[in-house]
Amino acid sequence: MRDLLLEAMGRSSGTEYFTFNVFNVLIDADRGVVTVEDELDPAASCTTSRGSFVSRLQAV
Repeated sequence: MRDLLLEAMGRSSGTEYFTFNVFNVLIDADRGVVTVEDELDPAASCTTSRGSFVSRLQAV
């Protein structure tokens, strides 16, 4: 999880894709958003700002 947080905070351009447990996380620094997808429910996904994602991840 630390790698995910560092990548979300530090990436200034491009995209990076992570798998964390049953969740896929796409960090899109160019658009400033993060999308979280549930592997068990492909229709379920959530996109939020990168700042909001980092704040929520730091709270864990």
